[in-house]
Amino acid sequence: MLYKKSMISIFIAFAFAFILGTVPIASAADNSPAGQSADNGFMVAKALQSSASMMGNMRGRMRHGGRSYAHMIATHADELELSDAQLGRIVRLHLKHAQEHKQFKKRIRKSMMQLHHESMKPSTDEATLRKLGNDYVEVFKAMLEQHIRNRNVVHAILSADQRDQLKTMKMDHGMHGSNHSQHYY
Repeated sequence: MLYKKSMISIFIAFAFAFILGTVPIASAADNSPAGQSADNGFMVAKALQSSASMMGNMRGRMRHGGRSYAHMIATHADELELSDAQLGRIVRLHLKHAQEHKQFKKRIRKSMMQLHHESMKPSTDEATLRKLGNDYVEVFKAMLEQHIRNRNVVHAILSADQRDQLKTMKMDHGMHGSNHSQHYY
């Protein structure tokens, strides 16, 4: 078991080193100022996709979606013609709120498991079950509010034309959708 954990840790470190190492090298290869703004969005979006797909493979094919709204916008940087400043702000937002979202997911799981364990005990009264159910709902509502705040910040970063273009873009994010939500089954 210890060997398996150390191998996983080594793989994670290698994946991050690889991703963080390729982005500066790739951007240094293109020195033309005109080409930089068009390619930077593509490189950052690809780095986000490749890191997510590597982590998805490592998790034993258990990843089902889970990308943020900011990540989805970053993957469409070329289509939306995002400037470097806009893309940088969106990527930083995605990275900043990823940990917060992870904490919400942990709290939701913990709350759900408490509710499940108590509901399996015959001695648990209805008031306790209702309280645990309400706790679960409150954590979910807090996560939803965070998601709405993130969407509003992303929309504030985009120009009015980009927001209009975003509304008209077809994005398939279903279970077997496009390349934006690489599901592993």
